[in-house]
Amino acid sequence: MSITPEPRQRTALARANGLRRRVILELSAEQLPLLEAAEDRHGTKRAALLAGLEAEAKAAETPTASKAKDENARAKKRAETEAAKEKKACEALKAELASAQKALAKSERELARAMKGAADAGEGWNAERVELIEGLEDRDEEVAELRELVVDQIYCGRCGCWVPAEEWTWEENEEGSYAYHHPCGDHGPSMISASSWLAHREP
Repeated sequence: MSITPEPRQRTALARANGLRRRVILELSAEQLPLLEAAEDRHGTKRAALLAGLEAEAKAAETPTASKAKDENARAKKRAETEAAKEKKACEALKAELASAQKALAKSERELARAMKGAADAGEGWNAERVELIEGLEDRDEEVAELRELVVDQIYCGRCGCWVPAEEWTWEENEEGSYAYHHPCGDHGPSMISASSWLAHREP
């Protein structure tokens, strides 16, 4: 069983012990110009190699950062979608509320018109009722006055008896109209006989 530490373990041990390790690197003829160009940029071969290692470490971390960035973008997109849905639902509720308020206002106007119509009708009925009551009172007064003038029978001088109303007959003349005793006939006053006239009514 090998007890040689893994590369990461060796690096961790070296850092823990504050050690520096010499690394021998063999390059091909094609790779040497790359190292020289990096040395020109960074000053020394060691600085160039360290810059390359740091760039590789950053490149290794890039997928994680990209993943986090994508996740943030997706979360932002989800939040925007939810916000758009909530806005749409809010607008629908506002439209529904406006429609309900419009319908309520219309119902209130119709109710007000109905109440006004009922009040006007009530006033009209009350006026008609008062008019009818006054008419009945006038009729009662007239009936009372006429009752004093009503007689059951009138005396006929021609036949010498009291005559009921069903035996009266009315005729018109220039002075109005007069009633006579129908069974006796229409006989006015004369020197030789009594009259069958019973009553007179002015025009």
